[in-house]
Formats: sequence, C-alpha cells, structure tokens
Amino acid sequence: MKTTLMVYILMGVLFVVPLVLFNIRKIWVKKPPDPIKFKPVRFTVIALLSVFIVVFLATAYNATLHNRYEIAIERLAEQHAQAIVGNQSMEDFRAFLVENGTEDMAEDAASVELPDYGDVDEARFQFSDWCIPKYWSDNENFEQVEVLGNENPVYILYRMTAGGRNDLILVRMKNTDEGWKYDAVSVATEEQIDTVKEPKERTGKWYTVKSNG
Repeated sequence: MKTTLMVYILMGVLFVVPLVLFNIRKIWVKKPPDPIKFKPVRFTVIALLSVFIVVFLATAYNATLHNRYEIAIERLAEQHAQAIVGNQSMEDFRAFLVENGTEDMAEDAASVELPDYGDVDEARFQFSDWCIPKYWSDNENFEQVEVLGNENPVYILYRMTAGGRNDLILVRMKNTDEGWKYDAVSVATEEQIDTVKEPKERTGKWYTVKSNG
C-alpha cells in the first residue's frame, strides 16, 4: 500500500514539476529594458492542468486501493497489527471492518474472535495468494456462500506474528461495485490452510508495524 502511494506521488512529481518549470518563464516574461510582464491566461491554464493531473492521480490511486485484492488484504492486516501494538484499539479495528465490509461483516464484526498477543511493541505480517471459488466451493471446511463469479468471493490467509505467536487468519472477501469488501474473518483451521496455501515464511514478503508509544 505504501509502495503504491509512493508510485503515484512519483508520477505526480514527474508530470507536474516539468510542466511548471517549462512554463514558468513564459508566465513571467522578462524583456529588458521593459518590466516583467505577467501572463494571467497562461498561468491559469497551467494551474488548471496541474490541478487536473493531481485530481486524476488521486482518483486513480483510490480506485487502485479498492480494486486490488492484495491492497485490500494488506490494509486489513495492517489495521490488525496497529491494534496489536497498541496504536489503536480493537474497537477501532472492528470499526474498520464494519466500514469496509459487507452487510454480513457489519453484523458479525463484534463477534470476530482473534488471538491475544499481549503487550507487544512490534507485529509482523504477510499474506497469501487468493483462493478462488473453484477450490473452496463445495469444500466442507469452508463456509459456503453464493458464488458471484469465477474470482468472487475469494479466501485469503494472512500470517500475523507478535508476542511469540504465529497465527494464520482466514479472510473472505467479495468484489463489489465499491471494490473489495471484507465478508468474514476468523482463525484458519488446518484443513483450510491446506486449501488456501499459507504464505512462505522464508521467501514471502513481510510487513512490520511498530508501536508509536
């Protein structure tokens, strides 16, 4: 998620800065011995173009956040990690689930049971690839819900390590008109892990969240 943000910021810099630098001498024209002349029309055009580029990139960034399942699961795991290290409360985490979840999640968020990691100042997580309906549909180890498409809903695992614990959390997500929504969260069973395939501890990408206190 941070990498995606940096990419869009870099794109903004690469588009806006050259546009401004190229035109700045054409906005304030200096022809000695005449005084410097300001061209308001050109200034307005450049300002509007710059604003358009920034708004366009911001809209594209928000669309990316909602349309990529990898970013959706990263956001969820990061919010969980923030609660584990004390940067926010578990109530805040559950509120995040409700705000970014389906109607079923809104009803079940209060009853989601996750491990207690105690008083820790660092949490690390990684996540798996998605498991599409082809693999979990009709599998008795998974809650069976309506299949909306070949890749919807999906199950994903994220590994959370903190306080000496190493847990795998199973998440079901649905792709909606508003992007990916969290539909269910629970501690994964061994049978579910066999199907979804856990992320590799040694070779998988890790994310770290530290306490602000």
